[in-house]
Amino acid sequence: MSKMAAIHTAISLQLADDGKSDVSLDRTLKGPVRADPDYDRNTFLLFLSRVAFRLRIDTPSLIFDYRTIDPDKALDLPRLALEDTIALCTQPADTEPPAAQP
Repeated sequence: MSKMAAIHTAISLQLADDGKSDVSLDRTLKGPVRADPDYDRNTFLLFLSRVAFRLRIDTPSLIFDYRTIDPDKALDLPRLALEDTIALCTQPADTEPPAAQP
């Protein structure tokens, strides 16, 4: 599975696990995550950590460093933009992490 497909699937599964209906999944897809009253800064960080876990246990395993995402900014992103943001912070598990910037 491609990285983007894995991220999309992990988000979809976590939203479903959080009890989101098909209607709210569609609304979450089109509008900002903040529009969902169930997600505030803390619950969104928990959501991201669970998406990271799903990506980690998938095959091939992906490492998503969710701590690099500013939750206050990410809450204002529509789902597709959130997927792109997650992709920038995700790499295959068998690669070295990027070097720290000086």
